[in-house]
Amino acid sequence: MRRSLLAVAAGLTVCGCNTQAGIPPVAVPAGETRKLNFFTSLNADCSYMGDPDIRITKYPLHGKLMIEKGFDYTAFKETNQRYDCNMKKVPGLRVLYTPDPGFVGTDSYSGELIFPNGGYDAGTVPITVK
Repeated sequence: MRRSLLAVAAGLTVCGCNTQAGIPPVAVPAGETRKLNFFTSLNADCSYMGDPDIRITKYPLHGKLMIEKGFDYTAFKETNQRYDCNMKKVPGLRVLYTPDPGFVGTDSYSGELIFPNGGYDAGTVPITVK
């Protein structure tokens, strides 16, 4: 199962795409809404290229996703030319998840990202609700 969509999109350094790179499956407390990921597109000088297009191809079975515009920190690896962009909040899209009432267990969603410069990524993100 490919997890790159929301877990390792920072690997798309050509397009300046970013998310929480290299994270394990996301854990969410039962009954709470949590941010799963943050996506943005930045140039090497940290200027904003625009929002990626997020397309959900498989919604979670036991909760709800919400995508909202906002500002957040990136998590570029130290070897990425955009590493210094991690020091300030930048515009982008946050993916939030709320488990169904009373649900505890595993869930997931799948999606695609199309970045302003034509970069593309897709994958499935596992979610553990505890």
